[in-house]
Parts: sequence; structure tokens; C-alpha cells
Amino acid sequence: MKKIIILIAIISFLIQSCAVLKSQTIIEPSKTFVLGEGNHVAYSAKVKNIGNVDIEIFKQELGGEKISVEILKVNQEENYEIPKNTAVFFKITVNLKQYE
Repeated sequence: MKKIIILIAIISFLIQSCAVLKSQTIIEPSKTFVLGEGNHVAYSAKVKNIGNVDIEIFKQELGGEKISVEILKVNQEENYEIPKNTAVFFKITVNLKQYE
């Protein structure tokens, strides 16, 4: 009986540790979305820009300086490894010349 309880606990842990969160977030022009503010463990994020403008991505360690990581182009998909206690900022910077 003890072995069954331990096996159930291990299986439950494995299922929870492999959990996937899928979300679609809309960011308005000249606005920023923040992922992972505050204290948290390291995680990975798969991000795809399904919009019609590029997104600038920044990272900032807790109490540190905000650093530009890259520009995520329209329809581009990337995987990011986010260190613990690091916030990731997604910013839409609309260039009006794109629409002239």
C-alpha cells in the first residue's frame, strides 16, 4: 500500500511539472505587457507574434536594469528560457511610417 501511495505522489508531481499554460494576449499600440513580475521560478515560454506589427522584447531581473532582447517580427515564433525572478516585457512600438 505504501508503494502505491508513493507511486501516485510521483505521478502527480510529474503531471504537474509538465503543465502547459496557453494564452492569447492582445497588446494595444504603445502599450506593454509584462510576463513574470516578481519572485518566481525559472520557466520557458513559446511566443508567437500573430499581430500585424513587430513586438520589442525586454527582460529585467528583479531589481535590475531593463535590457532589450530582440524584435519579434510578425508571424515569428520563438522559445525563451526565462531565469528565475526575471520579468519579460512585450512592447508594441507602432511606427506610423509603416502605414503611410
